[in-house]
Amino acid sequence: MGKTDGANTGHQSGAWTIERLKHLGTDGLVELFKTLPAPSIREMNGEYRGHYLGADHHPISNLLWHMFANLSIFSGVWQGKSFQPISATEGFGFNNLKKFGMVVRRWPMRTGIGPSRYDGKDVYSLNYGYYYSLAGIASMQDEIRKVGDGLYLGVGHWQLPIGIPMASVWFALTGPVGAFDTTGGRL
Repeated sequence: MGKTDGANTGHQSGAWTIERLKHLGTDGLVELFKTLPAPSIREMNGEYRGHYLGADHHPISNLLWHMFANLSIFSGVWQGKSFQPISATEGFGFNNLKKFGMVVRRWPMRTGIGPSRYDGKDVYSLNYGYYYSLAGIASMQDEIRKVGDGLYLGVGHWQLPIGIPMASVWFALTGPVGAFDTTGGRL
């Protein structure tokens, strides 16, 4: 697989870029998401660079995201996600963070194809509930769809441990930028 990086190179998938996705806002991202196909289990193989797109008008979700996924003193600074298919119907993955200069693999997830909360159509589904982690405790589930070659749009659904749902957070992934790698720190 070739390497791609939409963060700094102006990578385009059709007319879509990371910058264009950032300007859509939540309503625009939802509408775009509904038009996109799910990537296959086999396609999502390797390390992908992450780009946080936000949660419009939801200061608590944005604050908690920045505290737990963007500050080195907590979990580290979110760099993206890594995936590895383990069969034709499921895979495994985790989030990549950088903490005090060291790559840390955290928040493991089981992956598969499942229905979207938005329209019931297929998404590449990331379920963190199978593992004991901060993301598992928060009942985190991500949905990913393909914007174009090397560019993916994702949304994370979560709730506080006391069962209060929080606003979904949007992100994009570019890549793969490298092979699946489990070195660099603990899960």
